[in-house]
Amino acid sequence: MLFENDWYRLRRCLEVAYSTPSDGAAFTGVKTGELESYGFDVRCFFLCPTDRMSHYAVVDRRCERMLVNGLVRETVVFPLSDMVQKAIGYRQVLEYLNRDHAREKDEAAFDEFIGNFQSATRRYAKRQMQWYLKDSNFVFVPVDVSQGGSEATSEVAANAIMYHVGLSRAEYDKQRKQPETDNAKTRRINESQGKGMKLFKSQREILTKGSDALNRVLADADDCHSQYISNKLQKQTKKRTH
Repeated sequence: MLFENDWYRLRRCLEVAYSTPSDGAAFTGVKTGELESYGFDVRCFFLCPTDRMSHYAVVDRRCERMLVNGLVRETVVFPLSDMVQKAIGYRQVLEYLNRDHAREKDEAAFDEFIGNFQSATRRYAKRQMQWYLKDSNFVFVPVDVSQGGSEATSEVAANAIMYHVGLSRAEYDKQRKQPETDNAKTRRINESQGKGMKLFKSQREILTKGSDALNRVLADADDCHSQYISNKLQKQTKKRTH
């Protein structure tokens, strides 16, 4: 169901309607067939973290790395569409740049910004988990995220996927539905861990208080804020003169 203010999905429906060759039938926006209906043997896999607490820590660390790698400057330098501005990361950066009573080296404001960014990303990760749990077409492949994406971890996951790919379709479907397979056990563990995620406490690993990394990112953020405000004033001036 589409709501009248769901601009993202409404626009996407229009894009599909105008780009799809018409045979005279009206476009309804309803999916008429899965890939299987066209004769394809489709097998879906979800790389599922075995420990959701560790996964949240990985998510937080990724947010820190994005800031170290220049997310704030990217937001200021590159033109962003309205849709992109609402995306996680960019949205929090813009809120930070548009904050009231801004001052340089405002570590408290920067801490709040990082916290909002990490929280929004973790919530998105949670929604992804819930979405995959509801879809029985996906085989859950356990991944030990505590190993930090090591080659051994990747190899274990790849071997599990190749095992399922090598099964006949009938055997694959049978294993996907049985209650005592790794798929079923991983699903149960993942779902049960969700109940305790409220106890997660975010802890920075890169942009720690007093670190050179934090000082560099904070200084660059101040410079980006000045540039952003200057650009904003120039745009407002152009609008008034036109």
